[in-house]
Amino acid sequence: LQDGHPITLVDELERGLEPYRQRQLVQQIAGGRGQTFITTHSASVLSAAAAASVWYVDTGGQVGELPKDKVARHLARDPEAFLARLTIVVEGATEVGFLEALLDRELPGWRDRGVYIADGGGNDDTLMLLEALSQGGVKFAGFVDNEGRNQGRWAAVKNRVGPLLFQWNAGNLEQNIIPMFAHDQVLALIA
Repeated sequence: LQDGHPITLVDELERGLEPYRQRQLVQQIAGGRGQTFITTHSASVLSAAAAASVWYVDTGGQVGELPKDKVARHLARDPEAFLARLTIVVEGATEVGFLEALLDRELPGWRDRGVYIADGGGNDDTLMLLEALSQGGVKFAGFVDNEGRNQGRWAAVKNRVGPLLFQWNAGNLEQNIIPMFAHDQVLALIA
């Protein structure tokens, strides 16, 4: 409490608190003086702390900062993406639905193993999020379109994560998958 600038350490702030109380407490702490360090496994705490500096610690002890400017929007919108054992970041709802159906068919129980599919919100936002995750040491995978832009940045992410990043050689899911089906089968494919 020296000079009125306390340092507060809170381990698993969420214990015993409902999500709305977790958010209230984070806001109260953030509005106070001093510096606070919080550990959490709570999506509510993460979403309330979207403006804070967020660091990731994995089970192997690797520590990394997630660049605030690149993750704040996704942290507020989909905090569970930062809490999974393996998050697969995709570009949009079409890719979320495609991968969910594929994994349901080929890997039953995948959700119970800590795998999470996150909608990255378009090509540019997905790239920014994947860059942040790869720099911060978070275990993730990606499933993205190839719009022919930002190739150097995409190559840098691919260099860091290797085969866990799938990017079409050209185009997107619709351009690469739909032509494989006869016209009368497309509605069945969508269903």
